[in-house]
Amino acid sequence: MSQSVLEQAGPARTRRSLAPGRAPAGPGRPKKGRHRLAPYLFIAPGITLFTLFLLIPIGYSVYLSFFSNKVSSGIIGASERASVFVGFDNFAAILEGSVFWSGLARAGYYGLLVIPITLGLALVFALALDVGVSKLRTVSKTIIFIPYAVPGVIATLMWGYMYHERTSPFGDIFTFFGFPTPDFLGDSLVFYSIVNIAVWGGIGFNMIILHTALSGIPREIYEAARIDGASELRIAIQVKLPLVVPSMIFTLLFGVIGAVQVYAEPQTMKTMSPSITSGWVPLMEIQRLAFEQGETNMAAAGAIIIALIAFGLSLLVFRLAGKKGSGD
Repeated sequence: MSQSVLEQAGPARTRRSLAPGRAPAGPGRPKKGRHRLAPYLFIAPGITLFTLFLLIPIGYSVYLSFFSNKVSSGIIGASERASVFVGFDNFAAILEGSVFWSGLARAGYYGLLVIPITLGLALVFALALDVGVSKLRTVSKTIIFIPYAVPGVIATLMWGYMYHERTSPFGDIFTFFGFPTPDFLGDSLVFYSIVNIAVWGGIGFNMIILHTALSGIPREIYEAARIDGASELRIAIQVKLPLVVPSMIFTLLFGVIGAVQVYAEPQTMKTMSPSITSGWVPLMEIQRLAFEQGETNMAAAGAIIIALIAFGLSLLVFRLAGKKGSGD
């Protein structure tokens, strides 16, 4: 009798253990705390790298900007260097210098030329590729994107040799048509020569961003516009452009930040053109202070000022974009 009771109780116990909503007990059952910890383990490497290579350097730069190395006479006559808190003196010294402001004005003018030309040409190429033959689209995108893959220093050296009067192929072209050869590295043209390098190298990146945005637009919208009698030009202006405005804001933001932080092209071109001075743009002045004069504290203050300017311009771009999007 006892055996029959156990036999009847066995299936019931099994049914209870396998009831819906109940996980089987045992060592293989996952623990709830393990699931909570997993996301943090996945993001830990990224947070660690972000902290080591961005947050800590920024914090150290802020710390340096409020101090200055003062030289004083020691007890036995030897000079001693001590780090002294000076508050905002380093920031004031940077802002009172005419070199910084002239370089900042030059960087601003550089951005006013480079950003609209680059974005305009990138948009034209993106629209052309969007309606082009599919077989030629990949090849065309690759050709346009290649200049962006060339490092800025290499691109500047390459263009520098083409600008130089002894190695420039443009001299023969101008001579053939009876025009004097312009001095691309002289005072009047070196600025525009650098603008040309930046435009040449920046079109590819912006074109890829805009073309990707165009590729994500449903084709049914174009078909509906064509049924209504819209031409391809009207579709591009009234349909495509409004839909890629967010991507254009994204590229505009990167263009503004890049203009404020322009450095590689003028610094490399400096060896080829005597017209480019050590403080030609703000980052070149910061580099001169840090590595040529040893004023690391003042250079840190200059870097903080440039970062704040870039941050302020970025907020301005977002604010203007938000007002345009809301219709204000």
